[in-house]
Order: sequence, then C-alpha cells, then structure tokens
Amino acid sequence: MAQRGGSVLGSVRIGREVFSPTINKADFIIALEKLEALRYIDKLDCSGFIIINDFEIYPISVFSGSENYPGDIISKVEGKTSNYILVKAVEIAERLGEIRTSNIVLIGCLSNFIPIEEKFWIQSIKKNVPAKAIDVNIEAFKEGRQIVNKY
Repeated sequence: MAQRGGSVLGSVRIGREVFSPTINKADFIIALEKLEALRYIDKLDCSGFIIINDFEIYPISVFSGSENYPGDIISKVEGKTSNYILVKAVEIAERLGEIRTSNIVLIGCLSNFIPIEEKFWIQSIKKNVPAKAIDVNIEAFKEGRQIVNKY
C-alpha cells in the first residue's frame, strides 16, 4: 500500500504472554518518514520513545498542490514528547552504498532499547536477508546501534 502512496501501520508485541495482537499505546514507534511520526504520535505511551527517520516522502495531496507538506513536524512532535531521536537513516544507508538498508539503521537504533542481545539481532538479519545483502545490512544495523551512543 505504501508503494501506492498509502500509509502502512504495523505492530509487534513482545512479552512472555501476549493476549492480543492489537495495541492501544506503543512503548516504541519507528517512523520511516517524518509525517508518519506526526500521524501516529498519539499512539505513543506517555513514557514511550519514538525513533524518526529524518526523511520526507510527499503524499499525493502535496504533489497535486491541494496540501503543503508540514514544515514544523519536529516541533509538533516535541509538543507531544521529548522522548524522541531524529535519525538520518537514509543518509547513513546511502553512505553504506545501499539505500534500502535505511530501515535496518532504524532497527539498529531501536535495538539499544530492547533487552535482546546484539548477537540475536545479527542472527535474524543473517536468516532473513538475501545472502548478497547480509554484510551491508549488518553494517547498517551496527551504524544504527551507534546513534544512541552519540546522544
């Protein structure tokens, strides 16, 4: 749906006992695009944390001229929470030579907050990424892990 200009929302629940796949409030949100961060910020728990890709994808309404892309997204996010980090994931992925790893950069950033050992994240990448892309994805993940250390 996102390839056709729509918005996509997915959720993951982690715990010993998960009774429902639906969520009311999120402990973490990863926004692959800044407007998506604003669109879903109200789903963030008051103690939650949002990781925002510093990237803009203009919706069809912006291209048609019927709406403008908001220029004050981060200030609006700040009006809702101070628990956020803005990540230049696309720039990092481009530097690594594979723009498609920007999502893995964000996952690497998230991994600092989830009590799962790094080796298991790496195993998952190795298991789920095509063989020719494993090394660059692991590099992207490690770059994402380092972002939190810079703050």
